[in-house]
Amino acid sequence: LMFLSWGVFLPFGVLFARFARHLPDALWFHVHKFVQPISYLVSFVALIIAFVMVDGAHFKTVWHGQLGISIMILGLIQVIVAFFRPHKEPNTPPTPVREAFEYFHWWVGRVLVLAGIVNCFSGMDVIGGWLIGFVVLGIVVGLYVVAFVLLQIKATMEKDSKVVPFFKIYRKNQNLSSSYYHT
Repeated sequence: LMFLSWGVFLPFGVLFARFARHLPDALWFHVHKFVQPISYLVSFVALIIAFVMVDGAHFKTVWHGQLGISIMILGLIQVIVAFFRPHKEPNTPPTPVREAFEYFHWWVGRVLVLAGIVNCFSGMDVIGGWLIGFVVLGIVVGLYVVAFVLLQIKATMEKDSKVVPFFKIYRKNQNLSSSYYHT
């Protein structure tokens, strides 16, 4: 379950939110706000299963467990912050509070997905180096990396791309009526 949540669904939600802003009716946002909390819920169920299956000392001594607990706590904060995000009025620039939310949400989300993927690999190591799991996760992560790079190149080459620059909060010259600003 953790593999599906942190290795497949959460990265998909991030990629979709980043690169599907051109779709009508803010579809990128609706998919993102559906996929991410459901994926987190799946990982929470997996965490409960992990607590039941292993001794509690596992979470104090194995770095996989410690990282996993940290990821889950920060993930819960991420979901709560997203639920209470400051809304944006159409055709107006974002407020400083909105900008702070976006910065926090985007960067914490990126760190969580990367840490989750690392922890998926370490979890397979903890359960005995399940080779097929390593290979499948490696292929999935590789496909996500290739998709990200190709979509980023495409967005960079498009004049009117709605993809937010990787290291900026928002584009000051962005058309404020775009679907990016309506969420």
